[in-house]
Amino acid sequence: MDLSATLEGELASLICDPERTLEETGNLLQKAREAHLRAHPEGYELQAAFQDSLKLKNKLDVWESQVDTCPSLAHLAGMLNCEYQIYKINEAVPLRHNPFLSHWVEAIQRLDKKLGESSTQQNQGRSIDDHITSHQIHSSRAKIVKAILTSRNLRVISRKSPKEILQLVSTESSTADFDLQPYVTILEDEGIYDKTPTPEIGVTPKQSPRRVSSKPNTKEALLTELEVSPETAISTITHMPLNIPSLEIITSLLEKRVFEDLSIEPLPVLRDYLQHSLRLVEKMGLPAPNIPPDASSSTDGGGRNDSFNEQDSDEVPSHDREAQVRAVKLMLLFIRNLVVHKRLLPPQEIYYEINEICVRYIWIKEVREFRAFIEQGADAGELAGAW
Repeated sequence: MDLSATLEGELASLICDPERTLEETGNLLQKAREAHLRAHPEGYELQAAFQDSLKLKNKLDVWESQVDTCPSLAHLAGMLNCEYQIYKINEAVPLRHNPFLSHWVEAIQRLDKKLGESSTQQNQGRSIDDHITSHQIHSSRAKIVKAILTSRNLRVISRKSPKEILQLVSTESSTADFDLQPYVTILEDEGIYDKTPTPEIGVTPKQSPRRVSSKPNTKEALLTELEVSPETAISTITHMPLNIPSLEIITSLLEKRVFEDLSIEPLPVLRDYLQHSLRLVEKMGLPAPNIPPDASSSTDGGGRNDSFNEQDSDEVPSHDREAQVRAVKLMLLFIRNLVVHKRLLPPQEIYYEINEICVRYIWIKEVREFRAFIEQGADAGELAGAW
């Protein structure tokens, strides 16, 4: 595999058309990729997908180094198509495991800095021929990347050409707040980034904005937050604890099509929640961490440990095999309810999550029964032959 390979020749020219929609360009690229795979049947499809994504990213890096001094519509089209095609090639990979998540996070960090620096001088880097500025290109690219991370409005955006996206961004009066921290946290959890230092024991921690209260009005509060600040609400939902109240809330949101009504794609939200739950279940099987002896004595005078009390109930899993088995069974009930009883989604839409459960926890009898059901049941559809 050539890590320095980039997109060249006709393919590079293909993605620089500012008049063709992202979807149309993607279809042409996909045909080219399929033709290449047929010509080289000895190659591995997954390896080819990563190599093709890497070529797009490397080309994107080249154009990014040029756009501040010589912006053009070709740069605009090429960069938007590169970002969108990297997403499409890796669409089936959960965001947590997507090898290009760090690329998108770092792109937003750079773009926000560039846009902040050029906000008072938006004509800087203006092209004479195309009448386009680097600021406009950065704004359009930021819109694409944020849509990819949040999985919002991607269908609408994919049916627009780079020129139409540019016009859309240029007419927007303001940009909605975007919280990058949840995606940084994913990279920290996966060990790609170093974790942010936690407060010292004895210091009262700030309440996490992602933690969901178990009060009766949680669902109503989430509905309000979804309308006012969808990114924050989605982060809250995807980090809810693995328990029956949380599962009931998510099921209700899916059943009543709340996400669709707010133009939010529900599948990425569900997948992220399942991945979060899988990581919690995984930690249950690990040895309990060593807690300093004096940690248990840090109380508020009433016998309550303020440093851990709020987190222990939901976020910190029990390091216990029986608790792990109960949690796996709860996930299976949740998935069976969504897939079979309520028919809210076909099982192939969460194939990776189901597969992880059935491979990692095959030693649990209920998991073996669930796998047999999925493989043999008529509801499994395409998933049945995919194991």
